[in-house]
Amino acid sequence: MGHVLIVGCGYVGTALGLRLATRGHVVWALRRNPAGLPMTLHGVEADLLVPNTLRHLPRVDAVVYLIGPVREDDAARADAWVHGLRYLLSALEPQRGSIRRLLFASSVEVYGDREGAWVDEDSAVSGTSALARHRLEGERLAQKGAIPTTVVRLGRVFGPGRPGLLDQVTAGEACDAPCWLNLIHRDDAVGALHHLLDLRSAPGEVVVTDGAPVLEHEAAAWMRTRLGKPPRSADPEPGVARGVRCLNDRLLASGHAFAYPSYREGYAALLSRMR
Repeated sequence: MGHVLIVGCGYVGTALGLRLATRGHVVWALRRNPAGLPMTLHGVEADLLVPNTLRHLPRVDAVVYLIGPVREDDAARADAWVHGLRYLLSALEPQRGSIRRLLFASSVEVYGDREGAWVDEDSAVSGTSALARHRLEGERLAQKGAIPTTVVRLGRVFGPGRPGLLDQVTAGEACDAPCWLNLIHRDDAVGALHHLLDLRSAPGEVVVTDGAPVLEHEAAAWMRTRLGKPPRSADPEPGVARGVRCLNDRLLASGHAFAYPSYREGYAALLSRMR
């Protein structure tokens, strides 16, 4: 790819940048405050909501947009996924003929609640929640632009330093909500993003989950067993489980291979590190 701009170099973005840098790419990391970035990444100090700070972006071959909201409210989500993206696309306009791909990180939340139905990239999306509405607006904005775009619908990311459900189990929380989890280990999320950047022709939308959805209470019960904790005496809440179950066939068909094909392998690796 050559020169890659990662916009939002946080948990996933920094790991992606390090992976690309070790493979010989020049990686530019855009942050409001680039202090503390690994030395192999080139910091770009800019604020997506202040267009003047975007005037002198480096010339790049690809862009990965991994911005998250600074707060969990409607305005912050719109700033992260819509307004900031619009300003960035405008700033990249002089380069539109040379940037071969934009990866826009979205979420499987755009499918809404379908009581456990299976979904993939061809399934209808739902903008009924504020989270999904702004994600979808960002997806459409990215795809309407002049840069060839792949929307990456990520599952719930976990990994080193972000154990997610494992923290709740360790703390003795119930974790018995009747809901489906579509998970992805951070290293597999990074691997999938790198893979999509390397493809000569990437699809317009790709689901990036491990492809093995699991009910929350089943994953929690497995973790309790691995931790040597007694099983919970109470049964899970009755009723139809919320959410969706995501298929990742398109990603697999493109040639990507997972290091952690289900939550079991991913969390087993985390538990080994903890020991």
